[in-house]
Amino acid sequence: MGNKPASGGLLQGVSLSLLGIFLIVLGAAVLFFAHAPFLAFILMSLPAIFSGVVALLHGIAVLSTRIVISGSQISLVVPEWRGFPVLPVRRVSVKWDEFLAIRHRKEVYRLFAAFSFPVEIFALDTSRGRIVLAERSLPGIRQILTQVIGRTGLVIQEEGEVTVGLFQVLLKGSPPWRGEQRPTGSPS
Repeated sequence: MGNKPASGGLLQGVSLSLLGIFLIVLGAAVLFFAHAPFLAFILMSLPAIFSGVVALLHGIAVLSTRIVISGSQISLVVPEWRGFPVLPVRRVSVKWDEFLAIRHRKEVYRLFAAFSFPVEIFALDTSRGRIVLAERSLPGIRQILTQVIGRTGLVIQEEGEVTVGLFQVLLKGSPPWRGEQRPTGSPS
């Protein structure tokens, strides 16, 4: 199988990148035309620039995402963050006989008491470490996992749902998987 992006691909990445650039320019331009620059900065420029940066990073991450399945291995270039595909991306190749387990769980991130943000997470445990993939970051990941299951003979181990505070994750890292004491890897 040739290069097959597991996310939105070229159109989504270019669209998000252009939207991000537009919002950043718009946010900066508002300051030149506002009668009250400080108020305009707080109410319009800051939100537009922040949204633009997020959209631009998302677009760049989507453009760089690649999952290549070959006869002997899978090569991944995927965003490291779970909830939202932004830089940095992780590059790794794993041979089929190096797979140990495929895990799935839903992580629900809480922001204060009223807001929650659910993310479907898959972990590929290999003899060289764990690769964590988020369905939100890689919408086509279920089809890719179907091929991985077919080539490795493994089944997806369901681990249920984990609820954690968003600020707790930012400070302490991701919640551990079943059987682990502490989180491993990046702060994704």
